[in-house]
Amino acid sequence: MVKPLHQGTNSLEGIDLNRLDRVRLQTAVEAELSRLLKVKGLPRNWQDTTNIPTVPVNLNLTKTHNSTDMGKEIAQAIYRGMAE
Repeated sequence: MVKPLHQGTNSLEGIDLNRLDRVRLQTAVEAELSRLLKVKGLPRNWQDTTNIPTVPVNLNLTKTHNSTDMGKEIAQAIYRGMAE
């Protein structure tokens, strides 16, 4: 579950990652979200606003325990939430 702490920061409950895996996870989220934005573009509902809305994220990380793969899954869930 991604739980917002404050603007720009998120927490993952129930996932125990060491420092290196947290860095890998963050890097993978940033890379995949950047890739999705380049390939698919900014969702239409984000194009004409100056406000950054809260993004609903429906996430189930049961597929992998690899921090890089988890990061990709998280980024894809964020992008889906942006498009809603």
